[in-house]
Amino acid sequence: MPDVSLFASNGFNNSFYIICEADAGVFGTQETCSLTNFTFVGVGGTSASAPTFAGIMALVNQKMAAQGSSARQGNANYVLYKLAAQDGASCDSSTVAITGNSCIFYDITKGNNSVPCNPNTPNCGPAPANGYGVLVDPHNPGNPAWLATAGYDMASGLGSVNAANLVNQWSTTSFTPSTTTLTSLSPTGIRHGQPVSISATVAPQSGSGTPTGSVSLMAAPAGGSVGAGVFSLNNGVASGTSTLLPGGTYNVTAHYAGDSKFGASDSSPIQVTVGKENSEVQEALVGLNPTTYAFQQIGSSMPYGTIFFLRSDVTNAAGASCAPNPQQTQVQCPTGTVSFTNNGKALDAGSYALNTQGYTEDQTLASEFTALGSYALQAQYSGDNSYNSSTATLNATVTQGVTDTEIDISGLSSMYNGTTVVYVADSGQSFNLGAVVYAWSILQAPTGAISIFENGNPLSGISYTPRNGSISGNYSTGVFEWAYLAGHPPPLAIDTPGNYTFTASYSGDAYYVASEGTYSIPVTVLDTTFNISSPISNLTIAAPGQSGTAMVTLLGTDNFFGPINVTCTLPAAMAEATCPSVTANLLSSSVAASLVITTTAPHPIGAIDRAGVGFYGVGAFAGVFLFAISFASSGIRRQRLSLGLLFVGVALIVSCGGGSSSTPPPPPTDPGTPAGTYTVNVTATSSGITRTGSFNVIVQ
Repeated sequence: MPDVSLFASNGFNNSFYIICEADAGVFGTQETCSLTNFTFVGVGGTSASAPTFAGIMALVNQKMAAQGSSARQGNANYVLYKLAAQDGASCDSSTVAITGNSCIFYDITKGNNSVPCNPNTPNCGPAPANGYGVLVDPHNPGNPAWLATAGYDMASGLGSVNAANLVNQWSTTSFTPSTTTLTSLSPTGIRHGQPVSISATVAPQSGSGTPTGSVSLMAAPAGGSVGAGVFSLNNGVASGTSTLLPGGTYNVTAHYAGDSKFGASDSSPIQVTVGKENSEVQEALVGLNPTTYAFQQIGSSMPYGTIFFLRSDVTNAAGASCAPNPQQTQVQCPTGTVSFTNNGKALDAGSYALNTQGYTEDQTLASEFTALGSYALQAQYSGDNSYNSSTATLNATVTQGVTDTEIDISGLSSMYNGTTVVYVADSGQSFNLGAVVYAWSILQAPTGAISIFENGNPLSGISYTPRNGSISGNYSTGVFEWAYLAGHPPPLAIDTPGNYTFTASYSGDAYYVASEGTYSIPVTVLDTTFNISSPISNLTIAAPGQSGTAMVTLLGTDNFFGPINVTCTLPAAMAEATCPSVTANLLSSSVAASLVITTTAPHPIGAIDRAGVGFYGVGAFAGVFLFAISFASSGIRRQRLSLGLLFVGVALIVSCGGGSSSTPPPPPTDPGTPAGTYTVNVTATSSGITRTGSFNVIVQ
């Protein structure tokens, strides 16, 4: 571990590392790294600072390789300590300018990194009763652990780093030169995966001393550089076996990374030839467990609509995988591609590259398996320089999808009786039941029937609301919705007090299996309610235009109290009558609600004045108008024409009845509310309880 400190907070002091991944955003969204819309992820902790320093070391490797030196640096602390010993390399972080300096390290000189700790744990200081202590210096318990001081300290090591200056100054350190010799490598002609024995020595180029550390076996196929094993030095000698030499003909060297005194060095090469070994392809279906939301292998059976992916691992001839690390398994990871087919037809992208652990996944095929039946899923590995190609077939079957039926209730209060939750309804109180069949499927919604039972008897009139499932993107970053089928009977009201149990079940269909509800809903109907006293007395109104009051008596049962809204509905034939709703407050065993019905007497619609001007006025006006036109014109012919028109106008006046006025007819009459006998309906509601009644109104 490099003996330096990097920022590792997440959110404190408004600081964090910004991470952006266009293909793996939060909740399936893409992260565009917008500081305005906050489409990024802020992270911290050692899980962020450690890879940050690894990135700095990658820049060092690139810089050294560009200068013709080895790109492998070994233990970075050897160089870090030598750099820190140089004059001017370390600067006080509290006083140095932020930019424009030549500092390699920013020495942290203030504060400490003491944190709370549980009492009686190592290095934990005194704690108050039922409280926590803080970490202390085991050599000086009066000081917190650890204090930041000038120079190296236990709080921050050498301090933080200036990445640019560190990369540029990395090569300024000097070590005693060493010489590495690959003394033996046998055999030099093998099949891939067979072991080779190696021996190497490391010694000073001059002078005395014994280098320490380890030697790496480096293979250089096709101009690359691949590590094939690490061997510890013992008195300057390293030896062992390796099965990690890749396929091909190339040179192998031994690399010494150096230690605190001796510098790095490489041996002369030895040429080897490594032939291919057979490979083995393994296929597995991995599905999402809808209960735990974890992916797990599901064998060869896929329930309809399941979110799953097809994984293929390429192993050596013995079936051994290179994961998690070839240095541990002594199996080199294969490279190349795997092509997936379904009954001979390419799946999705068809060809997928193996990752660095020797496997690949098709993560977007779940929505393609829309029919029940058998599928031949074949994986064809391309092979590489170390492994021959190979093929495997997984015979998979899509079976009926799994369902989960759940029942729900609304509109009632609940109570815990010591064993379970019981819902409580007053007699006649309305409530709602519903059941949902969850299919855990991203394909079509279930069909079939949902049954809801009251004490074992099915309810009728269930209406259905289906929703198809869906998925966008792949299983790790996509957004998905499960398919379901919801069923709702009409609102239910039970008058008879007692205990009732409601359950639900699903019949299943061609794509989904049947299921029973995993639980029931108990409802206790109390005798507490109200009713309308029957019969309601009929009402007689002496004549249209008068009013009458009907008395509706409301009776409470088992201490029912509260306001009751009473409305009446008049028939359409009872025209121009009204009956406003009223609220009666039931505070004892009964209360009377007064419904006032008002009728309308016959009345005129409105008179139309037909006397006065009439057609006579129009004729006279026309005559005067024509007469005026005639005298406004000049010339004999026009005068004759005007006189003729005047004559016509006079004739019209005479023919229309002369100049006397006529008597207008009487205006029409609205009969108001007709006399007759009418049935009026009454509705009383309170606390979800609805009661109805009726009575007759006679309008005389």
